[in-house]
Amino acid sequence: MNDQSPDDNNWLHTAIISCPQCQTHLYRVDHSPFYDSYFLYCDTCPNRIEVNFYDPIFVAITNQLTELGQMNYTTRMAAIEARLQPCTCGGNFRHNIARRCHMCFAPVLDGEFDVDLWPAIYGINVDEREPTDEETAQAEAFEAQHVRREHIWR
Repeated sequence: MNDQSPDDNNWLHTAIISCPQCQTHLYRVDHSPFYDSYFLYCDTCPNRIEVNFYDPIFVAITNQLTELGQMNYTTRMAAIEARLQPCTCGGNFRHNIARRCHMCFAPVLDGEFDVDLWPAIYGINVDEREPTDEETAQAEAFEAQHVRREHIWR
């Protein structure tokens, strides 16, 4: 159900997939290397946190690990995870946890950690048309409910 043709340059491997449990259509996309944030995901529900590379606490964590000679992806993620507020559901945010369906909370992508799941509405080919007001409202509602960008630290 992917709208991409084989001739397109689909370097983020976008696709519309279905939840294996409830069959909800979801938009699967690799994380862009040009995005200045890490996404960490709740281990219980489909909520996520965005940690911006320019956030003062992120910078302090990175600097401290660098000064200690312990700077690598694994230690950085562990230090970030330890500092994050818990999810509103009571779960904890992790970088290497299964991506969950936003409708039934079932794990959908397990073992694919540089990937994100969004409602299928995000899979609209914006090169062909602009999103409708209703589609924009749906996307905004999803992000308000499931994506935290502020007040993320303990």
